[in-house]
Amino acid sequence: MQLFVTGATGVLGQAVMKRLSADGHAVHVLHGFGAQPIEADLFDRGELVQALAGCEAILHLATRIASTSKMAKRASWYENDHIRREDTRTLVEAALTVGVHVIT
Repeated sequence: MQLFVTGATGVLGQAVMKRLSADGHAVHVLHGFGAQPIEADLFDRGELVQALAGCEAILHLATRIASTSKMAKRASWYENDHIRREDTRTLVEAALTVGVHVIT
């Protein structure tokens, strides 16, 4: 299966991506290791449409978790909130455009 993984450089993303690749899936990632790297902006619908071409499923794991010393500050979560809110919307729109039906 051809999969597109966001957040492949994070702790969870690295483990998931390695497992998927080991299981024989064709994994496309933004800036990842051991997979097919794709250059695209997570907030650019047009670039995501091109990046998702041929993919059957998406695993959306992108986050921007604040360091433990900054977790208590609300401002430390703005970028993560932006990724989860805006990027998710853009990713789903792009997925619907190219016919990807499985998004987790």
